Amino acid sequence: MLFLLVAAAHPTLPTAWEATVNEAQVGLVKESYIFVDKPTPENPSGKWTNYTDGSCQRLIYVPTDAGAKRYLLGCDAVACCTEQQSGNHKVYQIPDVHPAFLAPVHSLGQSVLTQSLNGKQITTTVDTWSWKFTFLSTNASTSNGTDGTTVLNRWSVGEQGQVFVNDYFDFKAIADADLPAFQSQFHVPDQCKAPNTPNCGDAHAQGLLSAEKLRFAQAETLTPVPATDDDCCLNGDCCHGVEFCCDTCNGSCTCSVHGKCGGVLV
Repeated sequence: MLFLLVAAAHPTLPTAWEATVNEAQVGLVKESYIFVDKPTPENPSGKWTNYTDGSCQRLIYVPTDAGAKRYLLGCDAVACCTEQQSGNHKVYQIPDVHPAFLAPVHSLGQSVLTQSLNGKQITTTVDTWSWKFTFLSTNASTSNGTDGTTVLNRWSVGEQGQVFVNDYFDFKAIADADLPAFQSQFHVPDQCKAPNTPNCGDAHAQGLLSAEKLRFAQAETLTPVPATDDDCCLNGDCCHGVEFCCDTCNGSCTCSVHGKCGGVLV
């Protein structure tokens, strides 16, 4: 008898949602997210990541791939500062690789996931999906929402033996009827339209922005291993432009993320 191995039938995550997120290396934040594969000014991609105490906000705004930018609002002594954004923002999908056949998805089965939010333990029965691409290993744990949509409960990325985890709470897909109102929040904030709006790196150099907030402004990546003087990329010595970078000066190379080396997308 012949048995065929069939790839796991995985769910599709919503492309517009909001959630409270315990984000690796950031902490507890409120996120509003919309992903458009080919964004336009009338139909942009965007992601708000806001501290829950209202003290600091970050917007990644993508009206076009070439016009993408990051905005940091109300952080430290800065009303607004900007950072460059290379193309569209992070896609949260199963898998997060295009074309999808490059990263076959495998089911890890069903389990009970325990998460902690403000000292309270929350348990959820989830299905976990796993895939690998280059040096990254990604798991996504999902459950079924009461409205029939897929809920993202946990997203974890592993690289070089380290695992970074984002936990999602009150994950809510945006209904089609509510999408125009939801999408209207993704636009350049008024306080960022002044011609003298500073770059966040310059604001940090002037003592107006802490190193922590500068990392928040710049990062949609996590760096598991701090750069050292042995890192060829500190000297701009990349193997193949922005696609690959030297990991060490012995000539070994790893894929870069948005042109930066050693990052794990979150």
